[in-house]
Amino acid sequence: MNSKSFVEPVKLVLLDDHPAILELLKARIQKIEPNSSVVTFTEVENCMQYISQNRPNFVITDLHIHVGKSLALPKYCFEHGIPFMVYTSYVQYTLLKSLEDLNCRVFVSKSSSIMELEEGIFHLIQNLPYRCSSAGMKRDLPEFIEDIIPQPIVTEAELKVLQLLVEGLTTAEISEALNLSKHTIKNHCTHLKVKNACTLHELIRRYIYWQTNG
Repeated sequence: MNSKSFVEPVKLVLLDDHPAILELLKARIQKIEPNSSVVTFTEVENCMQYISQNRPNFVITDLHIHVGKSLALPKYCFEHGIPFMVYTSYVQYTLLKSLEDLNCRVFVSKSSSIMELEEGIFHLIQNLPYRCSSAGMKRDLPEFIEDIIPQPIVTEAELKVLQLLVEGLTTAEISEALNLSKHTIKNHCTHLKVKNACTLHELIRRYIYWQTNG
C-alpha cells in the first residue's frame, strides 16, 4: 500500500473523545504516510476553531463526541471543501445517506478490521472513495453484533487496567494510578491479549464499541 508522495507534509486533523483511538489513528496514518503532520482533538469546538485557522488537507472524525451523535464537523468540512473520513461505531442507512449528501469521502466502522481502517486512511489520502464492508450491514439487528465485534472478556482487576488504557495512560502511569507494580500491570495486559485473542489496540476498540452500543 503506497500513497502518493507529498512535497509538503500532509496535514491531518483527528477528532475522537478517546485518546487511545487517537493514538491508534496516528500510528496507522504515519505507517501509510510518514510525511504527515497530525493534530488531535477531543472536543468539537476546539477542533473546528483550529481547522478554521489552520486548513488541513484531510480530517478524520468520530460522530459520537461525549454526548450524542453530531454531524457538525462533517458539515463544516463539506462547506469548506475539506476531504474527510468518518470513523465511528454507528452504521445506519439514514446516517450513511446523510454523509453521502455531505460528500463524505471515506466511511469506516470501528467494528472493522485494522486492515480496513488502513484501507480507509489510504483512500482518504489518495482522494478516493471508500466504504468498509460492514457499512452495508443492518447493524440495528442485535444478533449480528457479537459476530462483528466480540465483547471483551475481563476480570474486575483487568477492567480497571483496560479503562485506563482507553484513557491513553502508559504502563507506568497505570501502575501509579492503581498502586500496583509495573510487572503486575504487564501481566494483566498479557492476560487480556491471550484470553481475547487480539492486540491491546483491538481490545480497546472493542471496549469502546460496547461502551457506546451495549
